[in-house]
Amino acid sequence: MDLGINDRSLEALRAWEIAAALLPPEKAFLAETEGFRVVADSLDLDCHWVPLATTRRFVAANRELVKKIASIYVESIRLFKSQPQATLKEIGRWLPALEKKPEILEKCYELFAAGFEPTLTPSLNSINSILKEVALQDPRAREITAASIVEKLI
Repeated sequence: MDLGINDRSLEALRAWEIAAALLPPEKAFLAETEGFRVVADSLDLDCHWVPLATTRRFVAANRELVKKIASIYVESIRLFKSQPQATLKEIGRWLPALEKKPEILEKCYELFAAGFEPTLTPSLNSINSILKEVALQDPRAREITAASIVEKLI
């Protein structure tokens, strides 16, 4: 059942409308505390949850904007990793369900702090996973190598 967004998936699990769901880590941790069983860790899929991507054409036409956005991401990662208490407080403010469960909030922080790449360089394994998925619909994707589409442009 396609629920459109994962925000509804946990609620659908709770109501027994669905038997399984692919959840982001914070929702998977909540589901575990409610007695649901994790059968596979979505992080093992080696696929970016929130990719930062654009076209070469857009970068060429908007180099300063792209640099500014990338620097905001880099600074956010630095702050996330260097100020854990402030980060936990902010996450709790934006995700009230986690604010009431500090053990889950801490678990999420540790997971993401370890996984955030401060150079913004994507994992070639992750891109290969995406290319494999795309190739199911478009065989031309099999001809593309991950390394051929990753460049350090800024």
